[in-house]
Amino acid sequence: MTDFPADKLRTLNELEAYDAMVWFLNSYWERRGKLSDDIAILMSDLSREIWSNQMPGDPASWRDWQKAVTNIQGARDQ
Repeated sequence: MTDFPADKLRTLNELEAYDAMVWFLNSYWERRGKLSDDIAILMSDLSREIWSNQMPGDPASWRDWQKAVTNIQGARDQ
């Protein structure tokens, strides 16, 4: 791979980054034949298609995501 990281990195907001992560995990799971129940459960927890307000299936997953973003931003700023 010669294009990592890309010369011009794109910027995503928290919600776009969350949706990109969900898409990435779902694609990974599908490419491997949907064999992992653990990933299936995770995808259900992360899905924003369950509730009418588009909150993830497990609302705690959004809080976990925000903690992850804060962690990465904090590490980057140090």
